[in-house]
Amino acid sequence: MKPEHILIITDCFADRVHIGGALEEDGYVVDEACGGYEGLPKDLVFASDLIILDSRLDRQMGLCRKLREQQGCETTPVIVLVPSGDLEAVSRGNKAGATEFIVWPARLPLLSRRVRSLLRSRRTARKFLLSRRPVTSIAKD
Repeated sequence: MKPEHILIITDCFADRVHIGGALEEDGYVVDEACGGYEGLPKDLVFASDLIILDSRLDRQMGLCRKLREQQGCETTPVIVLVPSGDLEAVSRGNKAGATEFIVWPARLPLLSRRVRSLLRSRRTARKFLLSRRPVTSIAKD
């Protein structure tokens, strides 16, 4: 199986290094961006298996919406990092289609477990979508 790609989008260099290093140790290929959806290479965004997005980049919440509109990206999980108690960021992320929210700074083992779980769910969803089998036929297997 090819390594899975994770894109980290945050303006904070220290967060990119901290998160990226931990995920690379877990065996993932990590790409980093410091903000500005318009400046991101589209092939990088749409080749990602999972995206970690800093909620402080308010303008970036459009990325979730753009992902949901792209063919083939419907199952790409988006984890939004939110400051403790920032319910507004959670609300914006929900409206934009985020998959998961993690209070940041968080313990890296928690983030690693959520990444692993979401990628496993994505693989399952993609297999189902690619098989194009009705749900009833899967239940009989």
